[in-house]
Amino acid sequence: MLPALSAMTDKAMDGYASAAWPNMIDDLRKGPPAWSPFKVGKIDEIANGAEFFVHHEDLRRGEPGWEPRPSDPGRDGQLWNLLHTQARLLFRRSPVGVVLARPEGATQVVATGFGVVTVTGEPAELVLHAFGRDAARVEVTGLPADVEAYRGAPTGI
Repeated sequence: MLPALSAMTDKAMDGYASAAWPNMIDDLRKGPPAWSPFKVGKIDEIANGAEFFVHHEDLRRGEPGWEPRPSDPGRDGQLWNLLHTQARLLFRRSPVGVVLARPEGATQVVATGFGVVTVTGEPAELVLHAFGRDAARVEVTGLPADVEAYRGAPTGI
């Protein structure tokens, strides 16, 4: 994300490429080192909560016959709150306004612009859609020109 740090990122990635799988799992379970800002629970939750969820779903949805997970009030609440804090960033390139809606009626306005679309789905599906995943099961509604403009813009970080 920061071009000035790309050499450091490449070096770190090369180190992981040669690491044994069990060692990587151990590192993940131990969590970040003491000096890392991600050691702070709230920062870790904001930065990595969606990241881990999205990549886990990438793996699940790469298998034939996958289905979305059943509703889980705790998980769905966390993902809905995550959208509240991150959706402006994730939808910043939309040329039209964006409203996220849950099937039971809760909504969030996450982007403003000329025109508007409503993206409806369960929180897990909305998070996947916000990160640009085609497998997300959402419905995008609005005027045809607004929907077309929205679909032409990238989402995600």
